[in-house]
Amino acid sequence: MNCATTPENFFRNLMQQSGSVSSAKREFCMYRLWISGVWWLLITLIWAQDVAHKSPAQTWRLANLALEQNHLHEAVILYKQALAYSERNDIVKGKVEALEALALAYKRQGKYSRAKECCLRAIETNAPTYRSYLILAQVAHEGEGNIPLARQFCQKGLQRFPGNAPLLQYLKMLEVQREIAEKRDSRNETADYLSSIEQQVVAEMNLARTQPRRYAQFLRELRPYYEGALLKLPGKVPVLTHEGVNAVNEAIAFLERVAPAPPLRPSPGMSRAARDHVADQGKTGETGHIGSDGSEPFQRLERYGKWQGMAGENIAYGDDSARMIIMQLIIDDGVPDRGHRENMFNPNFRVTGVAFGSHPVYRTMCVITYAGDYQEKEPR
Repeated sequence: MNCATTPENFFRNLMQQSGSVSSAKREFCMYRLWISGVWWLLITLIWAQDVAHKSPAQTWRLANLALEQNHLHEAVILYKQALAYSERNDIVKGKVEALEALALAYKRQGKYSRAKECCLRAIETNAPTYRSYLILAQVAHEGEGNIPLARQFCQKGLQRFPGNAPLLQYLKMLEVQREIAEKRDSRNETADYLSSIEQQVVAEMNLARTQPRRYAQFLRELRPYYEGALLKLPGKVPVLTHEGVNAVNEAIAFLERVAPAPPLRPSPGMSRAARDHVADQGKTGETGHIGSDGSEPFQRLERYGKWQGMAGENIAYGDDSARMIIMQLIIDDGVPDRGHRENMFNPNFRVTGVAFGSHPVYRTMCVITYAGDYQEKEPR
């Protein structure tokens, strides 16, 4: 079974397509992106001529819109304007909010040192905000793969804000990641061909498969962040879901009753097949399981080996942490048959491939391939 999901419906299944993507569709996609680019260019020109007359509220609205639509350069410009206004008028709360918003935009751009600098400046104000500590922990973990440093930032934040739920939640996740890494290293199972986040996806997926009841707790911790159909996670752009918290509750019930499944063994060839699809859609901006060359998941798997028994593929768009990628696929919001979840907990799947990369529309994407077994081709 092949499944993919985008943040538009919080993991809605968009992958029921067949055959090659038509040239007309590709042209439409490029036209849409071109129109978007022209629109933001005009906005930028207006900023250059009218910045002195823009109210702070207008600046914030435009900045948040730019961040939501992943126009990070424009978001940075506007948040800097909001920061300058707050500094001129000695508005501490506004200064801190602008610095944290800038840090979030820089984190998305991969400019981790600038994100850190903004958070540290916000902390120096002594304003009562935990978000700077949370963003620092996210940068250390997701950007640098430094779990000990990320834990230190969470602990420092908890010293100032005891019992803070987002910091406690992130610290728990880091503890699980540390335990998984230690067990993996003790068994010498490190897959060096995978990036840090790809290894985290494999570990996170195996945690869910082997300890589903334990994993249900992570989903429970999501529930307070739903406001109707809107999911508002700290430090993240709000996401409009299809089913709201009902999908989370249904996923928790599933995890409570499903039998544990064996851990998945990562495969170099299957990961290369997944990486081919990430590279392809990273250029075209398309979604789905069919490549621009007409290839299907099974054909891509056969480029680098021979799959046996059964095979499948999941695709998640829009998230940049292993925990959220896996929770996205388990919750499977908007997908009636919960196909992503079915793939992930299928006990007949024993081998997996993972690839994570950028996407021009949804910012990030993660392809996960599955098979009952896989025989790697001999390297030429």
